[in-house]
Amino acid sequence: MKSSAIPLPRIPALPGSPARDFYAAEETASHTPGGSPLGHYHKEAECLYVLEGNLSFQVNESRMVLHEGDVLIVLPGILHHDLIHEEGTRLIRILMDPALLTREADIRRRLIHPFFDSGEKACLLLPAGHSLSPAVHSLIGEIKDEESSTDPFKGLRIAASLHLLLYRLCQAFPPEDAKKPLPSREDRETQKRMIHYINENFGEKITLDAIAAAGQVSKSKCSSLFRTYIGLSPIDYVNEYRLGVSKNLLEKEDTPIADIAYTCGFTSQSYFTKLFRQSFHMTPREYRAAARKI
Repeated sequence: MKSSAIPLPRIPALPGSPARDFYAAEETASHTPGGSPLGHYHKEAECLYVLEGNLSFQVNESRMVLHEGDVLIVLPGILHHDLIHEEGTRLIRILMDPALLTREADIRRRLIHPFFDSGEKACLLLPAGHSLSPAVHSLIGEIKDEESSTDPFKGLRIAASLHLLLYRLCQAFPPEDAKKPLPSREDRETQKRMIHYINENFGEKITLDAIAAAGQVSKSKCSSLFRTYIGLSPIDYVNEYRLGVSKNLLEKEDTPIADIAYTCGFTSQSYFTKLFRQSFHMTPREYRAAARKI
């Protein structure tokens, strides 16, 4: 019988974890708590600033490589995921709920809503050589430093810096410039419904039929969309999602490994261990021990 009492860790944008309203940290290729290799979406806007190296990334159907000095803004509700972090890659990742910004009605109507909620853009790329890049880089670095400080009033400084960052981004990407709707909006919404179904039901038996039904498409269409947006088959995505949740539970909880396996939707501990070893080159027990030495 499956256990349902295991709490899921609160890590932003990670499979199986509710996102926080705000997150800012420097990450490396081997430690990316704010990102996820699985296709996902969330209410937060996500800002990536590559400090060193290269990062392969996918937004909707588009794959790109971010180089040192590039800044990418992924808008709320957009399908995206990290693809490959080259060894030595360092970046700053910020996740922010636009609701944290000013409540002043005119500013929200004219600038904040058009910038974040127009539905006409998926992301904004500010290349390293852009004239506004130095100012944007400085603000992103300040936000990351402020988040890790012990200043009891740091929330005010972070709020101020977030507004200044939006000011610079609006200079670089005026909201009124976004006029042309993106294609395939219906497919994207279908993909999001299928991802949501998996997010909500990963602990239960999930079949290709059920995933396709959640998206109201055929099984072939379902598989095609997963290949386009995620780069995996639907069932492979389910297993990767479950493994992502299990990693966090192994790190955070003392629950028996068999209970974690069943909570994450695996039919047996042996099958869970087999898939875990294939993906991470160690058993769940070895992973737990290694994670707790850090």
